Amino acid sequence: MARNEHQVVVKVEQFHNVMLVTPLSERMELAQVPIVFEQVLKLCHGGKRMFVVDFSHVFWVTPSMPGILVDLTDKIGELGGEVRLAAMNEQAQATLEIFKIRDRFMLFDNADEAIASFGNGRPARRDVYAKW
Repeated sequence: MARNEHQVVVKVEQFHNVMLVTPLSERMELAQVPIVFEQVLKLCHGGKRMFVVDFSHVFWVTPSMPGILVDLTDKIGELGGEVRLAAMNEQAQATLEIFKIRDRFMLFDNADEAIASFGNGRPARRDVYAKW
């Protein structure tokens, strides 16, 4: 089976009311980033309000990532939700610093800390909610 160059695999798990969104691609290319975040917006429109985006499997991000993160955070916020970011590598964090938007995000060292920051603790993992 030929692999689409824009294909991205994302694992979504639910911990109480927190949705953990984990892109499983090592490189977040420009065409992939909007695909991931569009899926997060769909979950928010479906009633989910607390999100953690776990970057632990992503080793390179496109320079457009900061703008897309701001847009995502703003849109989720308008819908009454919150987004927390986990396990961003130094390159990704430096990009946020360069654009002077680091303070717009709640960054955590890992997904467990980000999930716990919502006050839910870390319950037993539920089945994978979705994969695309």
